[in-house]
Amino acid sequence: MKDEHRKDIVLGVYNTYDEETRFEHLRDFVQNHKRVPLEFKRLILDNSWQHSDRPDWKNDHLNVAIEDTTVEDTNHYLDKHFSKRTYTRINKFKNMTRGQRIQYLKSIRRPVDKNVVDTGRLEEITTHIPSNETVLRMNKERSVNKWLSAIKKALNKHRQMLSESPYKEKYIYLYDVTPPYMVKNHALVELDEYFDPTSNETFIHLFDGYPAKIIWYLPTQATLVIIDPNEIYQLHNLEGRSLIDLEPTYPIYDSTKTYLQYRSEIEELMGDHFYGADNYLIDS
Repeated sequence: MKDEHRKDIVLGVYNTYDEETRFEHLRDFVQNHKRVPLEFKRLILDNSWQHSDRPDWKNDHLNVAIEDTTVEDTNHYLDKHFSKRTYTRINKFKNMTRGQRIQYLKSIRRPVDKNVVDTGRLEEITTHIPSNETVLRMNKERSVNKWLSAIKKALNKHRQMLSESPYKEKYIYLYDVTPPYMVKNHALVELDEYFDPTSNETFIHLFDGYPAKIIWYLPTQATLVIIDPNEIYQLHNLEGRSLIDLEPTYPIYDSTKTYLQYRSEIEELMGDHFYGADNYLIDS
């Protein structure tokens, strides 16, 4: 739901959560799906895991490390411009006269704090909720090439650290919130099918030569695969399908429902910075 974007709280369509929640999601999936390899299931459900930093998760008892990272095919497109409005407003406040500052504070139902009025230092946190129109428009900017690029970026970000890690067994955990793509059938629309990146040659070869095993979890597609980079060339069931005919699925999103769903949590996060519904912007 939330990303802390400078001093704003930005709601996106696809929640990436925090490291602890993502790890719990992994454990839940592993525990509840029979097709997960038994050895990997035992590893993830072991009780000796500790949350740390570089690596994000360590199990000294088993001598295993997991580095956590997120992926989406949009490079966080939904929050890239939402903070602009807040900072424009704060800069205008600095240039107001004392009387104008008082009137402005009253207009947004904030206490007329003498220190704020005299210094012109307006501390504001605004929650940005993308409108339905924004989500539909930005959904069109999604592309498989951006998805591939996002995976490469996530892998490269942690490559050196994992290469130098002293742990016997190492994993990188890709929490990939990319929604599904459809393989278009230009003759018969009803024959469109969901694209499976985990069996596609182009996607799988991104992991070739990586210094850690891959845990690729796609919660929006209810898919989990574990990939050993040293065994990629032994896989004979990969598809060499062209990626040209792939189109992003329609986003399931409603700005009003998002606001209502997270209002109480946002109030708690914002604390004294919450001043009523005027502080919620549904951006278009």
